[in-house]
Amino acid sequence: MDSLVLRMLAFSVLILALAIWGTVLAIRRVSRKQPFGVSGWGVVVFWCLVGLSVFSGPRKLLNQTADQQAASDASRDQIKKTMEAGVAAKHGGELPKTMSPDDLKIAMAVGAKAADQQGKSSAAEKLKSMKTRPDPADVKYSPDVVQMAVKQQLRDPDSATFGPMSLYSDRKMNDYYTPVVCGTINSKNDFGGYSGNKAFVFLIPLTAVMIEGSPNQQQAQLFVKTYNQLCAGAHD
Repeated sequence: MDSLVLRMLAFSVLILALAIWGTVLAIRRVSRKQPFGVSGWGVVVFWCLVGLSVFSGPRKLLNQTADQQAASDASRDQIKKTMEAGVAAKHGGELPKTMSPDDLKIAMAVGAKAADQQGKSSAAEKLKSMKTRPDPADVKYSPDVVQMAVKQQLRDPDSATFGPMSLYSDRKMNDYYTPVVCGTINSKNDFGGYSGNKAFVFLIPLTAVMIEGSPNQQQAQLFVKTYNQLCAGAHD
């Protein structure tokens, strides 16, 4: 069973136990003709709060699950509506006042599917936009992110020294404009000596790095092809 469902059940049991305990105390005071008192009114307020949580609970749970699935406010609202429709379909078209564990499972399954479809749609839109040459002013990158990505592929990341980095967005790879950061890196090898400057390519759309000099022949050839396509020579 999902951990969120287990937490819901545990919290519900605790609330019910406290409610029963408070109600028993209030009934005993009334039966003994004792003043209702602050504790009695506390029980009344408590039950009112429980009532509010019962009526608002389903939508709060759907909101929380949608937040976990969505990356933006627009996608969050769409996922929430899809989840509500999925749960309501089980109950004759109306959202229930209380959410059962089965309802929550349905909501999470529907939300996950909707998020996956949105991801595919977003990827398709991104590819479509890459058919058009981007405005250089709209292409940005973080040198820290690039350096961190390059260092993750080094044997001795702490020894890394970077040369100048250049941002290019005027060339295509596989018919798509692919903004890149091109630069050089020097770091220590297995023998403790510096191996010399090596070129690298950071592909911004993929947040991926390729470094010159791979021992794998296929990767080495792919680097040369990518570097020549996106970095080498004069740029517009």
